[in-house]
Amino acid sequence: MVRRGLIGRLAHGLMQPSEESMTVLLVWLVILLFVASPLLPREGAGAYLLHALFSLVLLSSTFSLPKRLRTISAVIAVLSFGTGWLTYAVAAPPLFIANVVFTITFVGIATLGILTRILAPGPVTRFRIHGAIVVYLLSGLFFGLVFACIFLLDHAAFNTPETVWEGSLRLQYDKLLGRFTYFSFVTLTTLGYGDITPINGAARQLVVLEALMGQLYPAVLLARLVSMELASRPNGTD
Repeated sequence: MVRRGLIGRLAHGLMQPSEESMTVLLVWLVILLFVASPLLPREGAGAYLLHALFSLVLLSSTFSLPKRLRTISAVIAVLSFGTGWLTYAVAAPPLFIANVVFTITFVGIATLGILTRILAPGPVTRFRIHGAIVVYLLSGLFFGLVFACIFLLDHAAFNTPETVWEGSLRLQYDKLLGRFTYFSFVTLTTLGYGDITPINGAARQLVVLEALMGQLYPAVLLARLVSMELASRPNGTD
């Protein structure tokens, strides 16, 4: 059998509910978070491209989920996708809040759904490793969205070094998401630069929860994967 090229493998993983969908989702997440987001401008064509990449992340996440979650996740993904693109035409604050709530719900379902797949009994494959990294990245994205939602509802919830309330409402929203995604990953990895700090009680407790998860997840996951690998080996195999 002829080995598929990179493009063919990515397309197959995107459209089929297979293990390869984990790899595809990981590729899109890395491109979105670490290439496109810091390099592309948040106005004009750059903003549209960023949102298109995020839409691909939503689509890839849907195909990476267990079958029982695909229908509900697809519905929520459509709501997130639709409200997100609609904000470019109707820049209304309630629409931004609806979009971030739908997106939080979808990313939360996707994170838990993919986690159940990678922790299911069986041998440890590279797709499980890719899925474990995806869960870590989605967790950072999830908390970033939650922090942004809190800030939208209470502008005094966080102390930030500079204002985001410049430019169009759409630009303000994009800058807000970018800022709290950065803050979330700084918290998840326990770097704690201190340039953004939580003020109210809910924000502080969520920051503590994310920092604890950032410490516990790698340790617990590693122990689980090692035990799964040992359990899947034939008796007597070292």
